[in-house]
Amino acid sequence: MKKLIDMMMQQHPEFAEEIEGCSDLEIAALESLVPNTTLPEDYRVYLKYMGKKSGEVIGLRRKWHSSDLEDRQDSKMLIGIDYPSVYNYYKMAHKRGWLRIFSLPEDYGENPENFFLFGIDNLGNDNGPFFLDLRNPDLPVVEISGTIEFMQHSPSFRAFLFEIPYGRTLRTYEHSKDWL
Repeated sequence: MKKLIDMMMQQHPEFAEEIEGCSDLEIAALESLVPNTTLPEDYRVYLKYMGKKSGEVIGLRRKWHSSDLEDRQDSKMLIGIDYPSVYNYYKMAHKRGWLRIFSLPEDYGENPENFFLFGIDNLGNDNGPFFLDLRNPDLPVVEISGTIEFMQHSPSFRAFLFEIPYGRTLRTYEHSKDWL
């Protein structure tokens, strides 16, 4: 993840001015609120370098909608992945005793400890929060809600951060996962 951020800064020097990271104390404060798991390393690096302000690198949900088969439209919806959004969500959940937000609906048959909530959908509706699937080292991004089936939005956390905002697939990442 650090190499990917460095590569972005080399390609776009202005990127360094658009981002702001979290302190070690802030990261520890978030981790103290997260039940049953430690923060994934890629997520930790994201917080350290871009957690408070991430420039064009923002969490987006890509949605297809249409009134008929001929008129498909692509829209993007913002997902709160910045440190303040995630920290405040976990803090409020603990304060109000909303422990159910940390568990998966029973019918998924999945162990909640295999998932880390990192993205908050502020629109509500039928959309669920975004999780990192901790069972896979690439950390696929999945959406889980009571009304929408278990949906994978991206094959990895890195792709989720960089692919949709920049509108292209990360071929560098796909061919060189070890390097990044």
